[in-house]
Amino acid sequence: MGLLRKLVGASTESRGKLPTKVVSGESPADSEDPEAPGVVEAAHALEATGQYAASLALIDRAIDAAPDSHSLLAARASTLHAWGRLSEARATASRAESAGAHSVAFQITSGWLDFSVGHLDDAEARVRKALTADPDACATHANLAVLLQARGRLDEAIANYERALEVERDDFQCLLNLGVCKIDQGEFAAGEALIRRAVA
Repeated sequence: MGLLRKLVGASTESRGKLPTKVVSGESPADSEDPEAPGVVEAAHALEATGQYAASLALIDRAIDAAPDSHSLLAARASTLHAWGRLSEARATASRAESAGAHSVAFQITSGWLDFSVGHLDDAEARVRKALTADPDACATHANLAVLLQARGRLDEAIANYERALEVERDDFQCLLNLGVCKIDQGEFAAGEALIRRAVA
């Protein structure tokens, strides 16, 4: 039980946060936007390594040349969100949506922005919209599951984690969070088994 307590204690820190993978290999931009070739990918790579200032500088230079590029605006919102600059991120996401951003990854990022400032219904609606567009993606189900788990709707969260695991059976974050859900429902043995499977 000592290991279980340690694992559960660590895993509770991840509640309400994004799963490890948001949209596998994708940035929140729309790939068909011709205004941002290469810039979004480079900015996303910088963001992924915590180089937020460099990512933002790269995007802002590109926006100077293409101020209505929804991909650049979406990438800017993503970097600002990752950096914790939530008000700026939400304002930029709104501009991106007005300019035409609509990708699954953008909807998920916008959903987490809403969640971060307490707009829970809006957050859930955005992630469900992403799920409608991409119903078989592990990450989309996982994001919805984390939102539902954070809202205390454990049965729905469990169903979405299980659906995600049908697609990627060894996804660490899904296994870990599903284990926490089971423990929160009093299913300690099942929860421990899932957490052990996650860290194996």
